[in-house]
Amino acid sequence: MENLLLLYYFIALALGIFCLGCYFTIHRQNKNEIIKTFLICYGLFCLFILATTILAFLVRMTTHSNNTLILIITAAQFFGIFTSMLILTFLICKIHLVPFTGKARKILLLFTIIIWCFCILRDSGVHRAYLSPYLGLVDDELFFIVVAIFNIFIYCRYRKNIENLKLYKILRTTFFIILLSVPGFIIDEFLSSRGFRLLIFTPLFFILISIFSLYSFFNYHEAMQSERYDITDELRARIGITERELEVAKLLLKGYSYQKIADELIISISTVRAHVTSIYKKAGINSRYELYNIINKTDL
Repeated sequence: MENLLLLYYFIALALGIFCLGCYFTIHRQNKNEIIKTFLICYGLFCLFILATTILAFLVRMTTHSNNTLILIITAAQFFGIFTSMLILTFLICKIHLVPFTGKARKILLLFTIIIWCFCILRDSGVHRAYLSPYLGLVDDELFFIVVAIFNIFIYCRYRKNIENLKLYKILRTTFFIILLSVPGFIIDEFLSSRGFRLLIFTPLFFILISIFSLYSFFNYHEAMQSERYDITDELRARIGITERELEVAKLLLKGYSYQKIADELIISISTVRAHVTSIYKKAGINSRYELYNIINKTDL
């Protein structure tokens, strides 16, 4: 049975590495900030699966465990999943144009560090106080529950901020699939507390996340390339941008990096930054996400 579970883990890990390579290829073709952020998020998720697979291998193949090695791998495991979910939450806040993103980022980062440190101290057994049943709720399950509730709140409260529904619907499937993995984490944690040493549901959800997210982001990449961002003369006059700034804005909306815009227009990267700053200032916005919304508003 445990040999089959190990094979199950390795299949999930192999799929994760394949998808990570696909994301990297997509990112090289489209330097979009959303794709870049999700690439980092997914890479950290793969780190979590890698650490989980190594732990499963050690549990199965070794009779005398090295506690220090296991603690290091466990720390990497928690770091991978916590930072992955945290970065995904930051991305969801940014896409939904949440006004308190800065404050939420600081609070969630502090909360994550506290939970991560507690999990490491608990698993290291440095003090019996960390094993107290009164601290039973201060665990990774608490992190997953808080993050899931926060993201559901963001979606329900701020989904109307998104004007480009075509692109948003492509991404929404991925975000929901990832959040649906939270019950799997909690069930696996419950089973491990009952003496079951290997995770059952987590690799399954990782496989589902890999398949659905790769499909969604491939469609997102294709949509970004084919999407027409027509800045009308009326909108251009309202914002007050120049002809060169108009060219920069169109490439910016396609997800081009500053360097790629500079190469396309044969100008320096510092000039691109100056044009982008000017566009944002004239439009009264702070990011390309807000620029997307201006272009996609039906009343313009």
